[in-house]
Amino acid sequence: MTSTRKGERRRQALIEAAAELMREGGLEAVRHRGVAQRAGLPLASTTYYFASLDDLVVSAAEFEAADAMNRVDVLLAGVPRRARSIHTLTDLLVDVLVGRRVGADALASRYEQNLAIARHPELREIQVRMRAHTIAAISEVLARSGRPVSEARARALEAMVAGAVLGAVLDEPPDLAGTVRSLLFDVIDQLAPPG
Repeated sequence: MTSTRKGERRRQALIEAAAELMREGGLEAVRHRGVAQRAGLPLASTTYYFASLDDLVVSAAEFEAADAMNRVDVLLAGVPRRARSIHTLTDLLVDVLVGRRVGADALASRYEQNLAIARHPELREIQVRMRAHTIAAISEVLARSGRPVSEARARALEAMVAGAVLGAVLDEPPDLAGTVRSLLFDVIDQLAPPG
């Protein structure tokens, strides 16, 4: 039983190390040697606990997705039903869609995973699930703020934000939250009018 717990701890350490590397340098940064070094484990442990590098990448992406969705769920749990000013609503949506303390590298990596589906089809289900979760969160925030929207409009907001983030990553210095806030402030009344 002890060796099983130790094995699970080692496997989890490798997943977390791979997720850190992915956040810092994208999917291409996840390599057996780098993951093992980051986790402080022997190189052979990566092939012992994972069938392939793709298996490790998928596990790291799953870990990242679960962490991101949990962050949003915790945030939503603290959002009471009440009318909100456009400024407060915009800030709340920025928290849900981008996060206030998410760095440009981490956010770029998150969007890179969406684009990498063509080369890594095993990531598709994870990204589809994350997108559906984000769209549901947008709908929930708007409904709790007295601005219920159709799924199509929530999808439109999510797509606009994704485009804005990709553009903002190119700005120097990138201001992801500021860019998303400006976009939402400009379109929220058209896509999600009060009442």
